[in-house]
Amino acid sequence: MNPKESHQSQSGQREIPVRVLRSLYTKFNVNPVWMMTGEGSPYNRDTVDLYHEVTNQVDAFIVRENCQVEPDKRLKLIRF
Repeated sequence: MNPKESHQSQSGQREIPVRVLRSLYTKFNVNPVWMMTGEGSPYNRDTVDLYHEVTNQVDAFIVRENCQVEPDKRLKLIRF
């Protein structure tokens, strides 16, 4: 998708091509319904659930081990 097509899609002047929706879904697990309508979650539920689970596990480890972790280092752990 070239810059002009991208701008037209973002401004609503052009529909997002199916190949772009498929690519975003495959590479980044972006919810195609959200891309087309703006409704629902930007990411498929599995990804959101996994992120929350990883975040909870990292936070539990930090508390359990009585660690002092700066926010930027915590994010690095979560983003693995």
